[in-house]
Amino acid sequence: RGLKIGFTLFLISEAFFFVGFFWAWFSSGIGNLSSGCLWPPRPIIPVYPWGAPLFNTAILLASGAAVTWAHRAVAIHDREEAMIPLGLCVLAGVVFLRFQFGEYKAASFTIADSAYGSCFYMLTGLHGSHVLGGTLFLAAMLVRNYFCHF
Repeated sequence: RGLKIGFTLFLISEAFFFVGFFWAWFSSGIGNLSSGCLWPPRPIIPVYPWGAPLFNTAILLASGAAVTWAHRAVAIHDREEAMIPLGLCVLAGVVFLRFQFGEYKAASFTIADSAYGSCFYMLTGLHGSHVLGGTLFLAAMLVRNYFCHF
């Protein structure tokens, strides 16, 4: 029971961490717009949302479906069936992180440029660290499934 409560509190704290940075993002943007300034500030060129970000979103959605498939296969003790979706999830995580890194390299701004850059890199970096952790966890699950550990 204690572990369940602790994990629930951890998830709540993670959610509030994200909410806090989104709040800073929107507060900075709305404050600038209401005072007649531009958001994002000049000379920042925001990331084009219909390119790599949209592709990464599709990857995350497909990975969510694959991990659900893997969970159901593990639940019915179909070890061979679970290998495919677990492998797809690990591959999706690696591809997501590769595209995220490419976005960082192509961005016209840095974390030090403004509140826009700070919030952008904190939010996407925090999300990327969660994807990296999940990918490593799923890779461990893939290896454990291969060696029949569950």
